[in-house]
Amino acid sequence: MSLMLVHAEAADAYRKRFGRAHPVWGNGSLMALAQREALPPEPSLDDPDYCRCLAIVFGTLADRRDVRATPGNHP
Repeated sequence: MSLMLVHAEAADAYRKRFGRAHPVWGNGSLMALAQREALPPEPSLDDPDYCRCLAIVFGTLADRRDVRATPGNHP
């Protein structure tokens, strides 16, 4: 998850600088980055493992947003 976030941020910076998507990491969105992988069908929300995975993703994103919003931290 952390590596995906680093790649997405780098791709976003690339897109902003060059006006096009990064050739490997996409346009800077997590969705663009994830879609570059072979994805299985998305499980339903009644799958407990899938729900735990989503909780990790959302928790990581929320924690990252909190850190970036802290005074003295840079985007």
